[in-house]
Amino acid sequence: MNPELLEGICAKIESHYVMADRVPAIKERLGDRVKSGAYASLEGEALAEAVTDDLRDVSGDVHFKLAFRSEARPHSAADVGETAEEVAEFRRIARFNGYGCERVERLPGNVGLWRISEFYDLIDGSGPAFVAAMRLLESTDALIVDVRGNSGGDPATVALACSFFFDVEPVHLNTLESDQGRVQRQWWTLPHLECDRYLAKRVFVLIDERTFSAAEEFAYDLQALGRATMVGARSGGGAHLRESYPIDEHFSINVPVARAVNPHTLGNWESVGVQPDVAVDPERGLEAAHCLALRSLSEGELVGEAADEARSALAELVAAHGWLSDMTA
Repeated sequence: MNPELLEGICAKIESHYVMADRVPAIKERLGDRVKSGAYASLEGEALAEAVTDDLRDVSGDVHFKLAFRSEARPHSAADVGETAEEVAEFRRIARFNGYGCERVERLPGNVGLWRISEFYDLIDGSGPAFVAAMRLLESTDALIVDVRGNSGGDPATVALACSFFFDVEPVHLNTLESDQGRVQRQWWTLPHLECDRYLAKRVFVLIDERTFSAAEEFAYDLQALGRATMVGARSGGGAHLRESYPIDEHFSINVPVARAVNPHTLGNWESVGVQPDVAVDPERGLEAAHCLALRSLSEGELVGEAADEARSALAELVAAHGWLSDMTA
């Protein structure tokens, strides 16, 4: 690693990292690695990966990333954001992937399933897609939201997704604070939606170790407010907002610039992840959540055909997956 690149990395971290008390240890680690020759034979992507591993190891912050691009790009202060071509490509991908709405369906027993693969930017079209999904699901009696493997995205889209499960009075979900507790942004549920709200019904959220960042916020917010039951395994543990800063024509660095603070717990999920209320192998999470939903419906206030379908669906599910019998005892 040349001295200019090391100096650039350290300067961006020192200027922007939200956890200022960790900066000296980070600079010391990188300096020691350079002196030992650990990076001497590395270039390009290999160097970026090695530095990223060291940044994450010494800081414990998985939002750090040194990125390399083979095509040279100007790195003036005005060129921090993506190019028009990159923005167009992101939007094309978002549309191709249904703006994160990967799966929306009605399961046996009138239980809804909404698989959200990513929280794409609200301005890119995820808003109408999310509203359309909830219009399809609003008549179900319980809902499973699957964010397993969801690596995050836009906090504004998370706020929209949470809004479906609360009444019109805005609910404070999250505050982003920079170093020394300075408030950068607050997120609240929305007072107006283009669909009915999903109120007074059970909600289950599927999580796993690959649920990360904004997807964790979605789960954490609903859990903290007592609005959903988490099913699966502990999530990845990334609660910091990151920004990308160019260093030279080939390298840029993602630096965590703000921390999430939940107004109800006064904490967040950084390093510890979102803890499941019902711990189960994530590969079995859907069946487990479906079982829990059907059991709650069978024991609830459903009558007539709806109650019969819920009981029948529960019996068939347990018969097909014998390990669920412990959850119905």
